[in-house]
Amino acid sequence: MFDEDAVSVNAIYRNNEWRAESYGEELRLQSKAGGALDWVVGALYARDQVRQFNLVATGTQTTYTYPDTGQTVYVLPPVPPNLPINENTTGFDDDSAAIYAEATWRPIAPWAFTVGGRYTRDTINDTQTGVFSFGSPEPNLAGGSSFNDFSPHAVVSYNFTPDDMAYVSASHGYKAGGHDLNDVTENAAGTIIVPTVTTFQPEKVWNYEVGYKSEFWDHRAMFDASAFYIDWKNLQAEENYLAIPGDIASAVQSTVNAASATSKGIDMQARVRPIQPLTLGASLGLLDAKFGSFPDANVYGYEVNLSGDNLPQSPHVTANAMVEWAEPVNIDTNWYIRYEEVYRSSSESNLEGVAAVSGELAQYGVTGTFPFKMPSYEIGNLNLGLTSKGWSLLGSVDNVFNKEYYTGTGDHFGFGGVRVRPHPRMWRLELVYRTH
Repeated sequence: MFDEDAVSVNAIYRNNEWRAESYGEELRLQSKAGGALDWVVGALYARDQVRQFNLVATGTQTTYTYPDTGQTVYVLPPVPPNLPINENTTGFDDDSAAIYAEATWRPIAPWAFTVGGRYTRDTINDTQTGVFSFGSPEPNLAGGSSFNDFSPHAVVSYNFTPDDMAYVSASHGYKAGGHDLNDVTENAAGTIIVPTVTTFQPEKVWNYEVGYKSEFWDHRAMFDASAFYIDWKNLQAEENYLAIPGDIASAVQSTVNAASATSKGIDMQARVRPIQPLTLGASLGLLDAKFGSFPDANVYGYEVNLSGDNLPQSPHVTANAMVEWAEPVNIDTNWYIRYEEVYRSSSESNLEGVAAVSGELAQYGVTGTFPFKMPSYEIGNLNLGLTSKGWSLLGSVDNVFNKEYYTGTGDHFGFGGVRVRPHPRMWRLELVYRTH
C-alpha cells in the first residue's frame, strides 16, 4: 500500500502485490591452483518469474485545504471512491544462459596474464493483462525479445614482491534490454495513443583499469589505489512523465537509451593496525561521470538535451575514515567497537534533477537547485558487537549526531511536489544465534 498522491488527504492510493520465483544453476570445472597455467570453464542458467498485481485507485477525498490560507482546491474531479485509475497484472519471465572460460598463465615468476570471455543469451518476455484505465478495459500487452552478447576480459599483472603488485585490465560488460508496456506514441495528427509496447536496447560498457595493491609492515598495513575509465553505449535511463500534462491517466514510466556516457576516476584505500586491538582505515574516491550524447531525454514531458551533464547518483568526492578496537574477552568470546565517518559530495538523484540543475528546464519554469541537487553530507556511524560461540549481540547507531540531510529525490507522480528521502538517527539492536 502506498500514498500515491503524496499529500495528507486520501485522494489516490496504490496497491501492489508481488510474487517472484527464481532458479539458478551453475556448473564449473577448474584446474588445481598453483601451476603455471590456471583455467576455469563453466556454464550457467537462471530463470526469474515475477507476477505483480498493480492497482492505482481513487480514495475517499477529492479536495485539499491549505492549512495556512484556508484555500480549498480540487486534487481530483468529482469521482466515486475506489475507481481504478490504472489496474493491471504484469508478468516478467526472464531466462539467461551463458558459457564462460578464463585462463591465467604465469610464464615467469613476476608476470601473470589472464584472458577470458563469456557468451550470454537473455530471453525477456513481458506481459500486461487485465488492464483498466479509469474503469474502462484496455488491450492486453506483451513483448518478447532475445539479446546476445560476448564479453571478453584481459588482465596483465606484475608482482614486485609477494606482498605488492600492479595490474592493468580491460573488461566488457553487458545488461540485457527489455520492454516498456505503458509507453505512448503519437499519430500523424499529434493525437496521443495509449498504450504501446516499445523495446529498449542492451546497455554495453568497456571498463579500463590500472591499479596497485600492497601489504607491508608484517601485514599490519595495506594500501590499494586504482584509476579507471568506463565507456558506456546505450546507457539505460528511466523516464517518468505525463504524456498529457495534467492528465494522470497518461502517466508513463519508460526506460530509454542514452547514446553514450563515460565515467572516470580514482579510488584509494589504506588500513593500518599500529597495535593488536586497534585498526585505522581511510578511503577516497574521485569521480567524473557524464552523459556523452543524450539529446532527446524526456523530462516532465519535455524533450531536453542532457549531453555533457552529470550522471545521476554520481558524487564527485566520496571519503570514509574509520577506527576500530577489537579484542578477545576469553578463548570463546570477542568484542569490538567501530566508528566510521562518511562523506559524500553533492549529486543529482535522477534525470529530473540533472535537467533542473543544468538549466535545461528553466524555459519551462523549473529553476534552482533545491531539492533537485542533493547536498553534500558528512555523518558518523557507530557499530559495536559481542560474539561468543554461536551467539552474537550487535548494535549500531547510524547518523550518530543526527545531521539533517537527504539522499534521493522522486517526482514521477503526486500532488505533493518533489519527494526527498531523509535519514534521521537510526538505532538497531540485533541478537543472533547460529546452530552451526
